[in-house]
Amino acid sequence: MYWLLNLLGLLKVVGQRQRSYLGLVLALAAGFIVAVALVVSIPLYADAVGYRILRTELQPEADGSQRPPFAYMFSRSAANNDVIPLDGYRRADSYFSRSAAQDLGLPTQVMVRYATSDKLRLLPVQGKPKEGEELTWVNVGFASGIDPKIEITDGAAPRPAAADGSVEVMINEHMAEQLGLQVGEEYRVLEKGSDANPVKLPIRIAGVWRARDPGDPYWFIRPESLEDVLLMPEQSFTARVLNQGPRALYQAIWYLVLDGKDVRSRHVLALDARITATLRYADALLPDTQLRISPREALERQYTQVRLLTLSLVIFSIPILGLIAYFIIMVAGMVVQRQQNEIAVLRSRGVSRSEVLGIYLLEGVVLGAASLVIGVFLAQYVAQLMGWTRSFLLWTPRADTPVELSPESIRAGLWVIGLTLVASVLPALGAAGHTIISYKQERARSIRRPLWQRAYLDVLLLIPAYYGYQQLKERGTISILGQGGAASDPFSNPLLILTPALCLLALGLLCVRIFPLLMGMAGYIVNRLPGVSGLLALRYLTRTPRAYTGPVLLLILTLSLATFTASMAKTLDSHLNDQVLYDVGAEMRVVDLGQSTEAPGGPGGAGAASGQGGAGAQGQSAPEAPKPSDDQPKFLFLPVSEYLKIPGVTAATRVTRSPTEAQVGDDRQNGTVLGIDRLDFPGVTHWRNDYAPQPLGALMNGLGANSNGVLVSRQYLRAQGLGVGSKLNLQLHDVDTAKAVPFVVVGELNYFPTLYPEDGPFFVVNADYLFEAEGGLFPYEVWLDVKPGTTKQAIELGMTKLELRSIVSDEAPKTIVTAQDRPERQGLYGLLSVGFLASALLTGLGFLFYSVISFQRRFIELGMLRAIGLSIRQMALLLLFEQVLIIGMGILAGTALGVGVSRYFIPFLQVRGGEHAQTPPFVVLIAWDQIQVIYLIFAVLLGLALSIVAALLLRMKIFQAVKLGEAA
Repeated sequence: MYWLLNLLGLLKVVGQRQRSYLGLVLALAAGFIVAVALVVSIPLYADAVGYRILRTELQPEADGSQRPPFAYMFSRSAANNDVIPLDGYRRADSYFSRSAAQDLGLPTQVMVRYATSDKLRLLPVQGKPKEGEELTWVNVGFASGIDPKIEITDGAAPRPAAADGSVEVMINEHMAEQLGLQVGEEYRVLEKGSDANPVKLPIRIAGVWRARDPGDPYWFIRPESLEDVLLMPEQSFTARVLNQGPRALYQAIWYLVLDGKDVRSRHVLALDARITATLRYADALLPDTQLRISPREALERQYTQVRLLTLSLVIFSIPILGLIAYFIIMVAGMVVQRQQNEIAVLRSRGVSRSEVLGIYLLEGVVLGAASLVIGVFLAQYVAQLMGWTRSFLLWTPRADTPVELSPESIRAGLWVIGLTLVASVLPALGAAGHTIISYKQERARSIRRPLWQRAYLDVLLLIPAYYGYQQLKERGTISILGQGGAASDPFSNPLLILTPALCLLALGLLCVRIFPLLMGMAGYIVNRLPGVSGLLALRYLTRTPRAYTGPVLLLILTLSLATFTASMAKTLDSHLNDQVLYDVGAEMRVVDLGQSTEAPGGPGGAGAASGQGGAGAQGQSAPEAPKPSDDQPKFLFLPVSEYLKIPGVTAATRVTRSPTEAQVGDDRQNGTVLGIDRLDFPGVTHWRNDYAPQPLGALMNGLGANSNGVLVSRQYLRAQGLGVGSKLNLQLHDVDTAKAVPFVVVGELNYFPTLYPEDGPFFVVNADYLFEAEGGLFPYEVWLDVKPGTTKQAIELGMTKLELRSIVSDEAPKTIVTAQDRPERQGLYGLLSVGFLASALLTGLGFLFYSVISFQRRFIELGMLRAIGLSIRQMALLLLFEQVLIIGMGILAGTALGVGVSRYFIPFLQVRGGEHAQTPPFVVLIAWDQIQVIYLIFAVLLGLALSIVAALLLRMKIFQAVKLGEAA
């Protein structure tokens, strides 16, 4: 009972202490809540994304070619003269009918039992069977629960058979039509061989059936696969087929569709174990039973992907969590500073160090428990926000990422609370060791540099940061555990983000070391200017750097990390668009096959089209046809302007693509020639200024001034010693015989959409000149610019209505959206966006409390200055200078570091694989628009801090400060 009273007393003390410093306690709670929400949201998001991935993988396709998500098919077949033991079959059948679904642990939606004989000969009732005279080969069998899923188109459903006589069966309507079988006709089925063989059965056709809905989850196999199966009631199959011996049973299938809508990543291991146990038990009942269909592989892939995604995001979150931890330590340090005199008095009166720490720990536990509840609640919304992320600070709501709390997320929250408790108690460790005497001595030495500066931690951190940069520079990437491939993906390799973050930390600490020196130099200059407010502010910042180190470092790290992440996101998003649009050429690319005037296989016919960017793999051999007259066109096309009539199309242009051989003197090189319509092309394609030394308009004007002009890849021009005005020949062979066509160089290209320098030289010419040189039109591509939201299906429908013989070969918008929906990309951008907002919030709180506490700590000093004659205006200017210098230093340093690190590190994020890894090249973009928003946030913050300090200044009474100074 004594310990309970002590605990209640401690709780009362804790409550009173927290009320006395309510603002700082709430700020500390905000740090706890943000940390919990951020960390807990990671497994919640990964689990929700895993759920989405699993449903996408297992979702039936539109044509019903894929089974329901949680479909299981157990089967046993008598292959290679094997025999299925009937007693084992009956045991397995009983097990699957009664308890298999329960053992799998999921509710049953569909259960089908199916059994058939081997292939049997369908023969007339009379006559001795002869080899090869059968009507067809059939199976006889049954499928449980089939009656509601089929429609009897003729006759009636078969009735259970008697002990002898004909067995009623029903046949598929396709078989009935193909063989001309009628309801009421009688036949017999026999195993291959004579009547002496065991399997033989007289049958009577009772009905003809077809599936009501071929896409129904019931169908364990496609209904058309049952076309050669004579279906009978289960009683008939058991009594009249199985009684003929084990050889009568050829295949048994047990098909279960279970309800897996609640299956999450955390359930996968247990479900996999249940599947294994079910299969093992079924195999014991009926040896060689196999699991043909199950979601097992998809579940394992999803589980692995979720685990890797969670690990990657946790590592990605380290810089943000470091900022939050630093905020917690800073605010806890403010709390300890306010209570340090009290702690010293307690220690001098006999309270032990562990008891002091126990009070702080108990305060942290009370605060942590409340923060855990709130943080876990907020984590669900944070995870939802991450699932909506399109880019940095850009969200699009979607409904296919349901978030659900899990034991793993609660455990993650407990771990975070434990770590944040340690961070919050750290400042109290030093304070708890002071008595009143040692505390006064420590205050006298407050100008001493912090431990990390005395240990040169900032300089030491530059070493691994420099090493990481060198590794990126030499190898192009840093791979995890020495592996490349997917590990080089910036969304899968946290080291590509952690290395710049480490560099920002080291440089931020270095800036904090240098700031007092800069303030001293500025003070030396200001000392010669009139006025005292600026000089006093600079001297204070020079002599007491520890007073503002925490807020300035927090501001630098927050702003620099936000600048880097925003610029990284903007660069990667822009490059994704550039990359996809470079691959496609425009938003959509269509192949116009035209209408050939020649017979298939003739000269310039379909075979000629096959080389035109996928214009049709129609190069099959065919009888040679007579050539048309020379003036007859080999292909007929509708004008390209017809494409503008398709809803959603805003611009269209023709583009021809052909292999060619370039000839300069005796040198010959294989390459690619592109023919374009120079007037329409600029309005359709996506162009970047670094694709050529001249603007696109100037290049098109060059082609317009010379009908036989050609734009040539820069590498080829340099290799051949050519320039503008040089002549070259291109060997063209799109129709009939190859032709050497002369061209004049009118410009050079670094890159051109859909053409890659890695594939050899490329040439861009006028399409009309190309067609004229080759003697007529031939199949070409049409590049389209479309309105946002226009789909491939809408374009295809429009082309069909206009009778355009065209195929949509590529669409950029869908490719971009698919890439944006990658869980790794979404998770990283969502984490960085939420982390930035959280860091900005905490940094703002930190500065506000720093301003207030700094004023309160310097209350005596400011009162003395007021007493010796400084006016309210001078005092306000003094505090204004301090705040502007602190926030200004942090903003300038943070922006400079963020921009500098972005320019040095972001280029290493171009890790695309394949032959065209560096095309188009990476262009680093600094996210000045988001940086301006950050500036606005901190401008508001500065105004709020100054307003609070001004209010405190106006309320300050000189006599109180003087008396407190005398007491001190």
